[in-house]
Amino acid sequence: LDSAALKDLIATLGDTTFFKELMPVAIDVALSLAIVKNFAGDVELSGKELALDWKNELINLVDVYGTLQKLNIDLNNLNLAWLVNVIETEADFEVLTEALQTLTSGELFNEVLVPILDKVVEKQIAANNLKEFEGLISLSKMESEDWGHDLPIVLEMVGLISKLGVLSNDIKLNDYDTMHALVDAF
Repeated sequence: LDSAALKDLIATLGDTTFFKELMPVAIDVALSLAIVKNFAGDVELSGKELALDWKNELINLVDVYGTLQKLNIDLNNLNLAWLVNVIETEADFEVLTEALQTLTSGELFNEVLVPILDKVVEKQIAANNLKEFEGLISLSKMESEDWGHDLPIVLEMVGLISKLGVLSNDIKLNDYDTMHALVDAF
Protein backbone atom coordinates (compact mmCIF):
# COMPACT_ATOMS: atom_id res chain seq x y z
CA LEU A 1 0.00 0.00 0.00
CA ASP A 2 1.45 3.33 -1.08
CA SER A 3 2.03 5.57 1.93
CA ALA A 4 1.48 8.78 -0.07
CA ALA A 5 -1.95 7.58 -1.24
CA LEU A 6 -2.80 6.46 2.29
CA LYS A 7 -1.74 9.83 3.65
CA ASP A 8 -4.00 11.60 1.13
CA LEU A 9 -6.90 9.33 2.11
CA ILE A 10 -6.40 10.02 5.84
CA ALA A 11 -6.08 13.75 5.16
CA THR A 12 -9.40 13.74 3.30
CA LEU A 13 -11.25 11.46 5.75
CA GLY A 14 -9.72 13.21 8.74
CA ASP A 15 -11.77 16.31 8.06
CA THR A 16 -15.09 14.47 8.35
CA THR A 17 -17.22 14.38 11.48
CA PHE A 18 -17.76 10.65 10.97
CA PHE A 19 -14.03 10.00 11.16
CA LYS A 20 -13.61 12.14 14.28
CA GLU A 21 -16.43 10.26 15.99
CA LEU A 22 -15.30 6.84 14.76
CA MET A 23 -11.74 6.97 16.08
CA PRO A 24 -12.55 7.06 19.83
CA VAL A 25 -14.92 4.11 19.29
CA ALA A 26 -12.18 2.27 17.38
CA ILE A 27 -9.81 2.74 20.34
CA ASP A 28 -12.43 1.36 22.74
CA VAL A 29 -13.09 -1.63 20.48
CA ALA A 30 -9.37 -2.32 20.11
CA LEU A 31 -8.88 -2.21 23.89
CA SER A 32 -11.69 -4.71 24.35
CA LEU A 33 -10.22 -7.28 21.94
CA ALA A 34 -9.13 -10.56 23.50
CA ILE A 35 -5.64 -10.30 22.02
CA VAL A 36 -5.10 -6.91 23.69
CA LYS A 37 -6.57 -8.12 26.99
CA ASN A 38 -4.37 -11.25 26.92
CA PHE A 39 -1.33 -9.12 26.24
CA ALA A 40 -2.01 -6.13 28.51
CA GLY A 41 -4.95 -7.01 30.74
CA ASP A 42 -7.58 -4.38 31.40
CA VAL A 43 -6.41 -0.94 30.31
CA GLU A 44 -8.32 1.86 31.99
CA LEU A 45 -8.59 4.13 29.00
CA SER A 46 -11.55 5.48 27.11
CA GLY A 47 -11.26 6.64 23.53
CA LYS A 48 -14.07 9.11 24.15
CA GLU A 49 -11.98 10.87 26.80
CA LEU A 50 -9.03 11.40 24.49
CA ALA A 51 -8.71 14.90 23.07
CA LEU A 52 -6.55 13.99 20.11
CA ASP A 53 -6.31 15.48 16.67
CA TRP A 54 -7.12 12.15 15.04
CA LYS A 55 -6.31 13.30 11.55
CA ASN A 56 -2.79 14.41 12.48
CA GLU A 57 -2.21 11.37 14.68
CA LEU A 58 -3.10 8.96 11.88
CA ILE A 59 -1.05 10.96 9.38
CA ASN A 60 1.82 10.55 11.85
CA LEU A 61 1.25 6.77 11.83
CA VAL A 62 1.21 6.78 8.03
CA ASP A 63 4.55 8.62 8.14
CA VAL A 64 5.88 5.83 10.40
CA TYR A 65 4.52 3.26 7.97
CA GLY A 66 6.14 5.05 5.02
CA THR A 67 9.48 5.14 6.80
CA LEU A 68 9.27 1.46 7.77
CA GLN A 69 8.52 0.52 4.15
CA LYS A 70 12.17 1.31 3.44
CA LEU A 71 13.06 -1.78 5.51
CA ASN A 72 11.08 -4.16 3.25
CA ILE A 73 9.48 -5.77 6.28
CA ASP A 74 8.15 -9.29 5.88
CA LEU A 75 5.38 -9.41 8.47
CA ASN A 76 5.49 -13.21 8.39
CA ASN A 77 9.12 -13.23 9.56
CA LEU A 78 9.13 -10.49 12.18
CA ASN A 79 11.21 -11.80 15.07
CA LEU A 80 14.20 -10.98 17.26
CA ALA A 81 16.70 -12.16 14.62
CA TRP A 82 15.15 -9.76 12.09
CA LEU A 83 15.28 -6.90 14.62
CA VAL A 84 18.92 -7.62 15.49
CA ASN A 85 19.79 -7.65 11.77
CA VAL A 86 18.12 -4.26 11.34
CA ILE A 87 19.95 -2.90 14.39
CA GLU A 88 23.30 -4.18 13.14
CA THR A 89 22.84 -2.64 9.67
CA GLU A 90 23.62 1.05 10.07
CA ALA A 91 21.33 2.34 7.30
CA ASP A 92 18.42 0.16 8.51
CA PHE A 93 19.02 1.23 12.10
CA GLU A 94 18.79 4.88 11.03
CA VAL A 95 15.48 4.16 9.28
CA LEU A 96 14.15 2.35 12.37
CA THR A 97 15.30 5.21 14.61
CA GLU A 98 13.55 7.74 12.35
CA ALA A 99 10.34 5.69 12.49
CA LEU A 100 10.52 5.40 16.29
CA GLN A 101 11.15 9.11 16.72
CA THR A 102 8.17 9.91 14.50
CA LEU A 103 5.99 7.40 16.37
CA THR A 104 6.95 8.64 19.82
CA SER A 105 6.40 12.28 18.87
CA GLY A 106 2.67 11.66 18.49
CA GLU A 107 0.06 12.06 21.17
CA LEU A 108 -1.50 8.73 20.17
CA PHE A 109 1.68 6.97 21.26
CA ASN A 110 1.85 8.83 24.57
CA GLU A 111 -1.87 8.80 25.36
CA VAL A 112 -2.77 5.29 24.17
CA LEU A 113 0.23 3.05 23.57
CA VAL A 114 2.24 4.05 26.66
CA PRO A 115 -0.63 3.22 29.08
CA ILE A 116 -1.00 -0.14 27.30
CA LEU A 117 2.74 -0.75 27.64
CA ASP A 118 2.51 0.17 31.33
CA LYS A 119 -0.13 -2.53 31.76
CA VAL A 120 2.03 -5.05 29.87
CA VAL A 121 4.94 -4.32 32.21
CA GLU A 122 2.68 -4.64 35.27
CA LYS A 123 1.28 -7.92 33.97
CA GLN A 124 4.74 -9.34 33.24
CA ILE A 125 6.02 -8.32 36.68
CA ALA A 126 3.07 -10.10 38.30
CA ALA A 127 3.26 -13.15 36.01
CA ASN A 128 6.96 -13.61 36.76
CA ASN A 129 6.55 -13.00 40.49
CA LEU A 130 8.89 -10.02 40.46
CA LYS A 131 7.27 -8.21 43.37
CA GLU A 132 10.41 -6.18 44.07
CA PHE A 133 9.80 -4.35 40.78
CA GLU A 134 6.13 -3.52 41.42
CA GLY A 135 5.59 0.22 41.15
CA LEU A 136 9.19 0.92 40.13
CA ILE A 137 8.69 0.95 36.40
CA SER A 138 6.23 3.53 35.10
CA LEU A 139 6.47 4.18 31.40
CA SER A 140 3.78 6.86 31.67
CA LYS A 141 6.22 9.10 33.52
CA MET A 142 8.45 9.37 30.47
CA GLU A 143 8.04 12.37 28.20
CA SER A 144 7.68 12.11 24.43
CA GLU A 145 11.23 13.42 23.95
CA ASP A 146 12.56 10.74 26.33
CA TRP A 147 11.01 7.98 24.26
CA GLY A 148 12.44 9.34 21.03
CA HIS A 149 15.88 9.54 22.61
CA ASP A 150 15.85 6.35 24.70
CA LEU A 151 14.32 3.76 22.34
CA PRO A 152 17.16 3.93 19.79
CA ILE A 153 19.65 3.55 22.65
CA VAL A 154 17.80 0.48 23.94
CA LEU A 155 17.77 -0.97 20.43
CA GLU A 156 21.48 -0.28 20.07
CA MET A 157 22.04 -2.11 23.35
CA VAL A 158 20.07 -5.10 22.04
CA GLY A 159 22.35 -5.16 19.01
CA LEU A 160 25.46 -5.02 21.19
CA ILE A 161 24.11 -7.74 23.50
CA SER A 162 23.47 -9.86 20.42
CA LYS A 163 26.97 -9.15 19.12
CA LEU A 164 28.34 -10.37 22.44
CA GLY A 165 26.51 -13.66 21.81
CA VAL A 166 24.17 -13.36 24.80
CA LEU A 167 21.05 -14.02 22.72
CA SER A 168 22.55 -17.11 21.09
CA ASN A 169 24.23 -18.53 24.24
CA ASP A 170 27.61 -18.11 22.52
CA ILE A 171 28.93 -15.41 24.84
CA LYS A 172 32.11 -13.67 23.71
CA LEU A 173 33.71 -12.29 26.87
CA ASN A 174 36.86 -11.31 24.96
CA ASP A 175 35.06 -8.76 22.74
CA TYR A 176 36.17 -5.75 24.77
CA ASP A 177 35.22 -3.17 22.16
CA THR A 178 31.60 -4.34 22.12
CA MET A 179 31.50 -4.54 25.93
CA HIS A 180 32.87 -1.01 26.12
CA ALA A 181 30.28 0.21 23.59
CA LEU A 182 27.53 -1.47 25.65
CA VAL A 183 28.70 0.24 28.84
CA ASP A 184 28.85 3.58 27.00
CA ALA A 185 25.30 3.09 25.68
CA PHE A 186 24.10 2.25 29.17
